[in-house]
Amino acid sequence: MKIKDFMSDRRKFVRIHSDFPIEVKQLPLTHQSVHNSLSLNISEGGVRISLFYFYPVNSKVNLTLFTAKDDLPFKALGKVSWVERVPYQERYRLGVEFVDLNDTHRNQLRRIINRISGL
Repeated sequence: MKIKDFMSDRRKFVRIHSDFPIEVKQLPLTHQSVHNSLSLNISEGGVRISLFYFYPVNSKVNLTLFTAKDDLPFKALGKVSWVERVPYQERYRLGVEFVDLNDTHRNQLRRIINRISGL
C-alpha cells in the first residue's frame, strides 16, 4: 500500500536547495529584530530558513537574500507560514511565504531559481 505525501500535494512551486546568506527583519522593526542566517530552500512561493530566533506564525518580515557576489540582493516582504523547533538544539526552521511581489521581483526570483537549479 502506497502512503500519499500530502505535503507535496499542497506545494504550488518546486523547492530548490539553497544556502544563501539571508537577513531577516521582523516588522515592526526594532533594534533587536534583525537576524542573519542561511536559507535552506527556495521557490517562487517562499523560502525555508534556519534561525536561532523564534518568529511567530503570521509574523511579517522583510527578507534580503544575498544570492551571488555579482547579483543585487533579492529583497521581499514575507509572512511566516510555519515554525518548527529543531530537536535537541536552540534553533528554529521557518517557512516564509513571499507576499506582494511585483513583476520585477518575481522575474529576479525566477532567474535566481533557474540559475541554482541549472535550468
